[in-house]
Amino acid sequence: MRHALSLVAALLLAVAATHPASGQTPSTLMNADVVRFVATGMPDQVVMTLIDEANNARATQFDLSPSAVSDLAGHGVSQVVIAAMRQSSAFSASGASPLSLSATAQQGPQLKTTLDLTPPGIQPLTAESLQRALAEGERNGPHLNDSLGWLLDKMASRGDVTSTDDLPRAALLMSTSPPFTFVLWSPYTEATSRAATAKRQFQPRPTLSMDDLNRQQVVVTVVPSSNFLKAAAIENVVIKRGTDVLRAIKADVKPVEIGNLAGAKRTVSEGHFTFPFSAFDASGPITIVLIGNSGNFEWIVTREELARMK
Repeated sequence: MRHALSLVAALLLAVAATHPASGQTPSTLMNADVVRFVATGMPDQVVMTLIDEANNARATQFDLSPSAVSDLAGHGVSQVVIAAMRQSSAFSASGASPLSLSATAQQGPQLKTTLDLTPPGIQPLTAESLQRALAEGERNGPHLNDSLGWLLDKMASRGDVTSTDDLPRAALLMSTSPPFTFVLWSPYTEATSRAATAKRQFQPRPTLSMDDLNRQQVVVTVVPSSNFLKAAAIENVVIKRGTDVLRAIKADVKPVEIGNLAGAKRTVSEGHFTFPFSAFDASGPITIVLIGNSGNFEWIVTREELARMK
């Protein structure tokens, strides 16, 4: 009963913060507020709705630097909530339109300042990489293969998004709200996540089976957008590589109920779609097609991003 009352109290405080009395300036939603909501046991969908409502009022100010994201994860903030915070920050920080981005891109070619060294990308774990994953999880929190989140972070920090790869994707994000959020959950990600959870709970480093983790292969985890009106039900995922269409070898879709502060509720769905490691080979870009009940959302994962993944 006491837990239920604390949850209601936190929700009322959150509503007051994002819906002040007429004529007052909305309170700014920050990292500490999200941590406080999660600490009360507030469901992810409620926290995501509050983030979306605050963003609509331009009343969010999140710190999403690597150390801050690690701190959020250490306080139990889920990856879907962090993704909602990233999306909110990107739209709040971006005052430019796709047209202005195009104009910037036309100013001239960008000089290449990095060496063309391609890491292997997502691979089955070895004994050595498993130990690296456990150490990274303890140090930095879960390693997320999050192409969408990476670009949202770049937009939020006003980084350069005028490259041939980034410009059309940035224009897409500023012209529409994606109906889904997704990450690529690899064995390396799973190991970092379990290590981070053990550290947060003051437990010893977990003993993990490399073979068991590798059998999971790579899972495209899809959840509905935090935007109540735009969120859609995921039905399937395919990956396009050139003219080839790769289909999931396993799919797990289940309904999930979302709501907004007005009390309206909708039933959409979330899903986990398993693909072989070879689907994410870093030799060239891929397009992840999220097939929803109200249409498809296509996202290009660049060669450089695939190479960055673990």
